[in-house]
Amino acid sequence: MAGFSHKKDLGQMSRQKTPEECRKAFLFAACTQLGFCLPPADQAQLVRRTDLGPEEFIRLALELEGLEPLHLESYEHFRTLRDLYKTHVEDNATG
Repeated sequence: MAGFSHKKDLGQMSRQKTPEECRKAFLFAACTQLGFCLPPADQAQLVRRTDLGPEEFIRLALELEGLEPLHLESYEHFRTLRDLYKTHVEDNATG
């Protein structure tokens, strides 16, 4: 097959993640880098919520962490979490 580099094309495919994998990566990073560690059941609930936009996803994660739901956007780590979400989810998800 002309134009098909098996090794190169497979390497690129292996780097692409599903949206669910990206959200899992975000939750892992939020835990290891910022200390926002949710129980596995809460993580599974969030990962399945494909209907949530970035801010809604982060807001729900913070609520599950036990933070007061009012004015979460003003919470000191909200912007950091938003940037982390962008890095792990928006910049990496396929489909």
